[in-house]
Amino acid sequence: MDRYGPLTRQAYYEAVAHEKKTSIADMVVLALVHKIRKDMPLIGTRKLFYLLEPELKGHGI
Repeated sequence: MDRYGPLTRQAYYEAVAHEKKTSIADMVVLALVHKIRKDMPLIGTRKLFYLLEPELKGHGI
C-alpha cells in the first residue's frame, strides 16, 4: 500500500485494478507487434500502427 501513498481502501483497489488492466493491454499490444515484426522487421511505427489499429479496436484498446 506504500506504493500508492496515503489512499482510501477504494482508491487503492481501483489503482490495483487499473494497473492489472493496463498490463494485460500492454501484453496484447506487444504480442500483436511481435507477430507483425516477425514478418516485417523494418516496418515503421506509423505503418505498424495503421496495421494494428483494427485489431486494437477489436480488443477495446
